Amino acid sequence: MTAKKRILQLGLGVATAALLAVVPPCSASAQDVVLFPETIQVERYTGTFQKEFHIDIDDDGEKEAIGYYYVGSKRDGYSISDVYSVFDTNSESYILYRRISNDHMNYKFHIIQDKNTGETFLGYIYTDMFGSEMLYRFYSDNQSKLISSYNANTDGSDKLQAYKTYMNNVDFLDEMAYGHGDVDGDADVTVSDAVAILSYYAATAAGQSPSFTELQKQAADFNQDGIVTVEDAVKTLSLYAEHAAGIIDTVLLPANIRRDSSFGNTNVATDSNPFPLKKGTLKSTFYLDIDNDGKKETIGQYNHINTVGHNQVAMDRMFQVYDNGVFHDSYGATIDNMNFWKTMLVYDHNIDKAYLINYWTRPAARYAYAVLADIYPSYNQSNWNICVSSDSPSGSHSNTAKININGKEATEQELYDYMNQVEFISDPEEKEDILNQFKEIITIY
Repeated sequence: MTAKKRILQLGLGVATAALLAVVPPCSASAQDVVLFPETIQVERYTGTFQKEFHIDIDDDGEKEAIGYYYVGSKRDGYSISDVYSVFDTNSESYILYRRISNDHMNYKFHIIQDKNTGETFLGYIYTDMFGSEMLYRFYSDNQSKLISSYNANTDGSDKLQAYKTYMNNVDFLDEMAYGHGDVDGDADVTVSDAVAILSYYAATAAGQSPSFTELQKQAADFNQDGIVTVEDAVKTLSLYAEHAAGIIDTVLLPANIRRDSSFGNTNVATDSNPFPLKKGTLKSTFYLDIDNDGKKETIGQYNHINTVGHNQVAMDRMFQVYDNGVFHDSYGATIDNMNFWKTMLVYDHNIDKAYLINYWTRPAARYAYAVLADIYPSYNQSNWNICVSSDSPSGSHSNTAKININGKEATEQELYDYMNQVEFISDPEEKEDILNQFKEIITIY
């Protein structure tokens, strides 16, 4: 064990003991004083309260209370959908909102953390029908400032790449707030979150009714087992300690697919991904060092991702990797008329490495195959880690099942021995099904 890890464990142990020794009473903090009404009126439109954030957006050292409202009505060709009511302790509350005049122009508001400049502010993304996109900063006096942009009509690939590079260092904190462990909605996991979770557990255990919103309850349930316990507080504290020690770079992920940018790899058609994503909801978060650099990457598993192409392609999951504090890339597989693909996170104890894999199978054809292939990072020099097929690795068809493991032919028993040491972290229930599909091909051929 390294000195750094020993220090981290010692600090975590002390902090955990402190949490367990003293359970502070549930009390309202200064940021809880602001009470946002259930509805607000903006011109002729009514906004309904959704959730509250506490984030310092003016760099004065104090968190502003920000209430988010949604308006679903549409009148006279206009609709207001995102409304932010901001309360600063040093000023009156003010309202920022966006209006869509037609389907060809889109304004999307966010609480933006610009890691390029170190600023946090309210702003918006503007996109048009030509593929242009612009990031604006929004001030309380309704004045906007252009931060970064790409014009699809005039700018070339260099400008597009520069814009994508810039946006990779921009986070939408309103999407990240109330992630697992973040009970105060400040888009960060801290000791105060762990204390709040423990306080909530103690109050409920004593028969009291602590004032957590449904969003806060979901955030407090760190392990997502349906109940808030001491374990959730300890896991939150552990995550904070690892983040503070520099072992984890990014700890919170957006609740939905990362951003609404037209240029993110998850939303735009490319040669490698010809079917742009429509939606995705965060199911699980994993913290693993999958590129062997000594730091844990933050990996989000998103479900219910649907795409529509010429053959009605659909995805049931997508993984997004955050590395070195910024978004790295998205990984997912599709289902078409002939092949079934699925992306999973595994730990291969045979080589002592964790990685993302694609599993795909084609059971109905004049030949059949089932393949496990790592996609990030790629540890294997061949096209697959495990391939069980009725045709040879070279592609010539035969009537005899072929088994290939890491570029070498293997026996049926070697296949089962190898699979026994592969842990399916994200989808443990999938392992038995994959083994059965391997066995089916071997039995038939």
